[in-house]
Amino acid sequence: MFNRAALLSIQLYAMGQVFAEIPLNESRSKEVSRGGSVILTCNISRTNLNISKVQHDDAGLYRCNVADLRSGTGTIVWNLTVSGEPEEVDPSWFYLYTLSAVGLLLVLCVFTSAVCLYRKLRARTPNQIAVEGQMDIQSEGEGVTGSRTNINRRSQYMERVNYIYDL
Repeated sequence: MFNRAALLSIQLYAMGQVFAEIPLNESRSKEVSRGGSVILTCNISRTNLNISKVQHDDAGLYRCNVADLRSGTGTIVWNLTVSGEPEEVDPSWFYLYTLSAVGLLLVLCVFTSAVCLYRKLRARTPNQIAVEGQMDIQSEGEGVTGSRTNINRRSQYMERVNYIYDL
């Protein structure tokens, strides 16, 4: 496709003998349907501007400046208008992008949680795991006992914890 900025101004210089007279200022209007083609021609030159597959961005003013030794300079201006509806963006693409972003965020959250849990479990010492295992075994075998037995077991547990952590 053509560079839009480069198409905006066409400089044509006709040097030598020209058989057509250059109008000082001429304005032309062209209407083209979207997707069609248009040819903008300066009368006295063999240079043309061809725009194929016209879109709404192509609408605007196009200028041809012609300089001749005999007649002087002249300008031809085309006002190009594009008819037809502009293309609309399909909304299903919006949903696809949104769902993929949400899915990626969900995978990232699950991965982060797994890493945090792994680090937490890895940081535990073997003594912590052993003491917790003993407490589970003791609490399973208790059943219905007196409060004095429970107090003794709790104090033994606290002594073990103090021993492990040097408290």
